[in-house]
Amino acid sequence: MEQIDSKLNKLMTRLDLEAEHVKRKRFKTTWIAGIICGVLAVISFAIALPFHSFIHNKHSLLGLATLEFSLILISFILLGRFAPKFKNKFLTLRRNAEYLRAIDAVHNSGLKVSGLDIKEPNAFFKISEEVSIIEKEILTSSLQSQVDKQSTDAINEKVTDFLDQQIAYHKTKRIKKYEREYHRNEVFLNLIKALFLIAISVKFALELSHHFHYQLTPSWISPEWLLALTQAGVISFPPIYAAIEGVNYFSEYRRNIKLSKKMVDELIDFKKKLALHDLNQKENLETLGKELRQLLEEENSDWAFRYNERIVEAKI
Repeated sequence: MEQIDSKLNKLMTRLDLEAEHVKRKRFKTTWIAGIICGVLAVISFAIALPFHSFIHNKHSLLGLATLEFSLILISFILLGRFAPKFKNKFLTLRRNAEYLRAIDAVHNSGLKVSGLDIKEPNAFFKISEEVSIIEKEILTSSLQSQVDKQSTDAINEKVTDFLDQQIAYHKTKRIKKYEREYHRNEVFLNLIKALFLIAISVKFALELSHHFHYQLTPSWISPEWLLALTQAGVISFPPIYAAIEGVNYFSEYRRNIKLSKKMVDELIDFKKKLALHDLNQKENLETLGKELRQLLEEENSDWAFRYNERIVEAKI
């Protein structure tokens, strides 16, 4: 009994650590680096194009051209090859860890662990063999007999504590986190929109002043230089805006907020259902255990399916 429990916790911990490592050190690093390289390539092009007449050193022009090409090449390699690979590896590790966590949650709460009615939506989400082995051992071993040794008050307390922890997790760590990150990105997007409007307005004013031979700028500011600067901004700001929008799209902040709120409601409903069942009856322990695992597994499989659908690739 303790041996199987220990194996489950060790495997779950290992999968958690590996998933977090791949996500933070591999996937996010290559994904963000690829986006930054693409944006920097556009900025270097935006600088070289309008300021071309101001750069008289041919080596500087070659350096800018080399920088543009190198940044685009690096961006394509990171986003086209490495980021998708690390994303899929993270998904596999996290999927297996969360599958085990649902089993562990039901088992530790004192309810009976039962099989699932859920069918995997895609072969990609097939649970690993080592996870399947532990699941089978828990379903068939004497671990199930420990349910009979616990008082109904103890089981009720454990299940309620777990539900409260999950509700707090969604409210404080997920909903607030997503709202904060979404708000931050919206601030950046509004700032870039404002800068773009300023740049294009100044560019238009400079073009008008040049057409009507009117000196719009102070004598110490070169109109040609300022025009080149605004042209660089007009070229640079749209792809920067698109890059941040891409992060918003991939992160699905608003959708995740909505789903977490829905999960909180379902967990609260389960708490109410728990109070209506007599935990002295074994069939209720099995029914509630199965429903709790189904609830957790549906959330996990839905997340995995949506995460797999998010495309990470190099685009022109």
